[in-house]
Amino acid sequence: MKSLLLGCALLAGLTGCAGLRADAEAHELGQEQAATPGAVAAAHEQQAQIEAQALAGVQASAVASGSAAAAFPVAPFSVAPVTAAPVTAVPVTSVKDAAGIAAANDAAVAEAARLKAMADEVARKADEVARKADEVAQKLDKAMAYEAQRQAQVQAQAESAKAKSAGEVALAQQIEAAARQELAERRAQAAVKPQADVKALVDTTSQPAAAGVAPARAPTVNEMLAPTVPVDPADYAGLVAEVNTTKGSMVLAFRADKAPQHVRNFVELARKGFYDGLAFHKIVPGFIIQGGDPKADGSGGPGYQLKAEFNELPHVRGTLSMSHAGHPDSAGSQFFICHAPQPSLDGKYTVFGMLVKGWDTLDAIAAVGSPGGSPQQVVTIEKIAIRAAQPDEQQP
Repeated sequence: MKSLLLGCALLAGLTGCAGLRADAEAHELGQEQAATPGAVAAAHEQQAQIEAQALAGVQASAVASGSAAAAFPVAPFSVAPVTAAPVTAVPVTSVKDAAGIAAANDAAVAEAARLKAMADEVARKADEVARKADEVAQKLDKAMAYEAQRQAQVQAQAESAKAKSAGEVALAQQIEAAARQELAERRAQAAVKPQADVKALVDTTSQPAAAGVAPARAPTVNEMLAPTVPVDPADYAGLVAEVNTTKGSMVLAFRADKAPQHVRNFVELARKGFYDGLAFHKIVPGFIIQGGDPKADGSGGPGYQLKAEFNELPHVRGTLSMSHAGHPDSAGSQFFICHAPQPSLDGKYTVFGMLVKGWDTLDAIAAVGSPGGSPQQVVTIEKIAIRAAQPDEQQP
């Protein structure tokens, strides 16, 4: 009986003590963690364990005195709860662990947030890089497309230029062939050209001499001379000859004051079209370009000859002078223009004019010549026009 009572008292005391301790721990946890749910749960669990241990002790005592308990039943009683006095909060290890865990958890949350922010920044930068890569790819595609288009245009232009060049070459060949044919026709015409308009004392009969009559003799130089016609140099003042060739045009100014008969002869032949279609048959670079021969071999002429009018005018670059067959009075229609100064010709050939425009044409014609004088390319006089001089075409 005493054991039972003692057990009951012990159970009540333990229960009260456990309650007091749980309340103290809860109070301390409330102060440190502001009633952290985890700490409170741990305190209540510890109280339950203490009560279970006390109950187990009481039950053991009851078993030990089982008969006495049966013989003397005891009326039920209750143990009044013991109110604990206020106690000073004592640091509890479990609470500190909970606080550390909470702090670590907060740190982990903060670190996770930081890592998430970094990941978001990396993703944003990756998106930016991808966007820029797309822009670069688009620009590259446009550049490649433009380059391909440009290459196609260049190739098309090259093909067009090639075709155009081939066409121009063919056209030039056709023009040159036509010029050669026209020159050949003019040569043939010159060989049979009637001499009715030739002002020369030449016996052109081709019939055999009658019996007892001496055969016709070759005319002398004096007999070939054209009659001297009075010339007023003022009639030719201000006139020029525009020589249009297959290499360009040249303008020649006259010196009728020094060689009036030669100027008159050249102007009349040009106005009749005598020079049209004739070629420069002798071209020597650095020396002369020579034309005016209907036979194109250096032996042709108008069918008469002119008396020399040698003067003091020098043979310089651009000088217009009359060619002859070796005798001073054997000039006719052939003329030459000096490509470079030729002082050795001074006083031996009649100077009757000067080139005043078209120096590039003179050089272009001379460029197709040869040291021997045979042209490497046919250069034809298309037409010689006699007209009034322009202000920039006066004789220097």
